[in-house]
Amino acid sequence: YAYLPAAGALSKHTASTLKAERFSPEFFGDKMPSFLGKGGVTPTEIGTATQLFLQYCDFDAAKADICAERERLVASGRLSREQADCIDTQAIESFVNSPLADEIRNADAVYREKRFTIAESICALDPSLPHEFSGEKTVIIGKIDLCFVKDGAAVIVDYKTDTVTDENALVNRYREQLSLYVRAAEKILGCRAQRCVLYSLKGRKSIDVPRYALDEFGE
Repeated sequence: YAYLPAAGALSKHTASTLKAERFSPEFFGDKMPSFLGKGGVTPTEIGTATQLFLQYCDFDAAKADICAERERLVASGRLSREQADCIDTQAIESFVNSPLADEIRNADAVYREKRFTIAESICALDPSLPHEFSGEKTVIIGKIDLCFVKDGAAVIVDYKTDTVTDENALVNRYREQLSLYVRAAEKILGCRAQRCVLYSLKGRKSIDVPRYALDEFGE
């Protein structure tokens, strides 16, 4: 059977499962005793609530008064009371006061939670497959946390709540995922992606990943 090597390739992927397939427990907070969390919530729940806040908040309003902006999102139904009470306010304050947030404020266009569906060669996702199968496609569904455009070039921002904050470890873990985001953003927006930025909420820092560091995954 000539197509046997490609038979195991999935016809559909989500961008997040690409990293999950190479799971390493050191990157994730697990369930924890209530005395270690905010009111007994898990690190995952805190991370989810924090990302929801960043999805819907007004960055300027959050910089001026994060508590008032949190209450506005509760009143508008964007956050539940429980979610609002467990967000990592220190992580958010660090982000909205960062140079990256200033870049976003000064952008020509900003897109949040940009969903995409793209078709990619199965060989791009699995380099072990013979090149003769490069014409076979798989569908990838994903969502970009934030993307902004300045002077005709796009910058992709991906919030991370990993417990690991080492820059090289994070870049190595998410490089393939970021490469997909680059290709998706370029197809959707029609402009070149200049770079990606991993923002570590735990580490309170931005990690720039230049385009050339991702190109090998798009070949």
